[in-house]
Amino acid sequence: MSVQYRDEALIKQLEAEIEENECGVSDCLWFFCCGVFGLICIIPKYNKRKFANDRLILELSKPKFVPGVDQKSPL
Repeated sequence: MSVQYRDEALIKQLEAEIEENECGVSDCLWFFCCGVFGLICIIPKYNKRKFANDRLILELSKPKFVPGVDQKSPL
């Protein structure tokens, strides 16, 4: 059974995606001003952020590759 190690580049990409899709003040204003129609702006960003967060949690649960300690190279 091969061990899957963390992909540090993917972790950085997912963290950037989470930051990019945060609901900020402008999104809240859209919601308060437009009501239900304001959700059209918020829901896609929330879904992208949630998906990226779930993928980040899965990636962080993998062991970190340490070149001096681990004998095998990451796949």
